[in-house]
Amino acid sequence: ILMRTTDIVLTEENLKIAAKLTFVNVLFLSLICTVIDALRRKLTIQRPVKKSVAAAEKIMQGDFSVRIAPIQRTDYEDTFNQIIDCFNKMAQELSATETLRTDFIANVSHELKTPMTTIGGFVDGILDGTIPKEKEKDYLETVSSEVKRLSRLVVAMLNLSKMESGEIGITPVKYSIQT
Repeated sequence: ILMRTTDIVLTEENLKIAAKLTFVNVLFLSLICTVIDALRRKLTIQRPVKKSVAAAEKIMQGDFSVRIAPIQRTDYEDTFNQIIDCFNKMAQELSATETLRTDFIANVSHELKTPMTTIGGFVDGILDGTIPKEKEKDYLETVSSEVKRLSRLVVAMLNLSKMESGEIGITPVKYSIQT
């Protein structure tokens, strides 16, 4: 039937040529499929992974404002979007923690600076004679009080650090505020 419709005679030479053409066609189609698959992987897997790595590197450098946009058009949308959602929540938590840390340092610095300024001023006044001899004891009592205040602040900060690291356990106790 093939010979009648195509006028091709099935000789050994024609079969060899047909086999070579078929092999080249299969090779060409395989190459096209490989290129298409490589492009698909680049767009659907490599690009989101590269964005995630770039964002993680920014966070490692201290930029906690980084967020990754959800993926819209891939077969892996659910999996990558779950990872992206977790990453964005992590970045948000780190940002909040950094804000708390910055505020804490500012507050502690202020709380430490106030008594230190008082102590320094009174000691300088005693040393340079600005404060009269008869009032030195009153001022030294104030200096002693401020030193004790500083000590309490430092102990409270150390205890807070120990609580955060788990060195000091917190045992809740019921207490009635009605009595």
